[in-house]
Amino acid sequence: MRGFEPLAPKHWQFDFPTLPDSLFPEPGKQKADPIIKISRSTTFHAIKSLSNLFSLSGRVRDCSIVEKRPERLIKDAINKYIRWALYDANLEIGSGSLPVHVIHAQGKNESILFALERLNKRLKRLALRHQKALNEVFTIELPLLLGFIICGPVVAIMTFDFEILKRTENADGKFISQFDLAERGQDVWNSLSMTIAVMHIRNTMIGLSEKGYGGYLNIAKPRATDGDL
Repeated sequence: MRGFEPLAPKHWQFDFPTLPDSLFPEPGKQKADPIIKISRSTTFHAIKSLSNLFSLSGRVRDCSIVEKRPERLIKDAINKYIRWALYDANLEIGSGSLPVHVIHAQGKNESILFALERLNKRLKRLALRHQKALNEVFTIELPLLLGFIICGPVVAIMTFDFEILKRTENADGKFISQFDLAERGQDVWNSLSMTIAVMHIRNTMIGLSEKGYGGYLNIAKPRATDGDL
């Protein structure tokens, strides 16, 4: 659905003049709210965070020139955008929290199959933690867990459905899509795909937090690192 829903507030179009008009709300027309909303953050930090994600593909291609593996670069960029998204929602994942996502970057000596197996196991362990916590809470809809796996310049997104876990202990995550960040001409669309996934993570955590679930930390007070977001 990339490109079929407004992505950002209308006034951001001045900062992203090359993006299609369809990615912004149309004046005078009733349409869905933009996927990216600002709650606590400044417009400057929100735009800067998105711009950094848009520049990721170019930095990934540079890795091939200097013969450097791009997995860590990609993982750090996704984590940085998640930190901004949660900061904007006054949330933070602490040591006792229940996140709704997992990120795994392929190691130097890992095969792609082994990396996939590790991500799947981590998603399953996270699902079991949620399942145990939800046994005491009956009014909360089961969250859809999301996993990023990074192999070379390729980012794949998987989901883990609790309903499958109820039917079998050998439940596996479901592959959704993959994006090659080294592919020229797809920089913006690939970044938008990751943006949408991060917004899903944030919205899920907001919904759970409002019901007192998840153990997410409230970070309403400004911190010394806020300027780096």
